[in-house]
Amino acid sequence: MPPRRKITAFDAASLAVLEDLCDSTWAIFEATHPFRDTHHDDDLKDHLRLKVFILAESFGLDDLDTLQRTALEAVSRTNAH
Repeated sequence: MPPRRKITAFDAASLAVLEDLCDSTWAIFEATHPFRDTHHDDDLKDHLRLKVFILAESFGLDDLDTLQRTALEAVSRTNAH
């Protein structure tokens, strides 16, 4: 994902898309990591949400699949530690 002009605020429709993306990415993470320590789920969800918003701020909302894949990889790495 090449960097774009940084977004500093999201409109209501973009926020709804990002929230849906966070929810669907978390569902994928849960399904692919069934043996994770669930006591850390709240921290992982927070990390995922932050990552999604940082990526969207930096790269925009043009490629949601790549944004989701990148955020999922990041939270998976965090879970491995």
